[in-house]
Amino acid sequence: MILVIINFVVVTKGAGRISEVSARFTLDAMPGKQMAIDADVNAGLISQDDARLRHRRSHRRLTFMARWMVHQSLFVVMQLPAY
Repeated sequence: MILVIINFVVVTKGAGRISEVSARFTLDAMPGKQMAIDADVNAGLISQDDARLRHRRSHRRLTFMARWMVHQSLFVVMQLPAY
């Protein structure tokens, strides 16, 4: 029974870490995505309306990931043992 609990804790921590790294990579890629949208508009590949839609989608994803990262960091801080 103890091994099952330890296994659950290890898997849960690993899954949380994978999600955190994924969110960090997503947040790091956002400025490049914004510049790519602007470059497509300047090249005439997409319209201003399409660019606004893509910027809105990108901003929503950025907001979600940033909130998730804050939530995760608060969750980790709350788990620290009190000395």
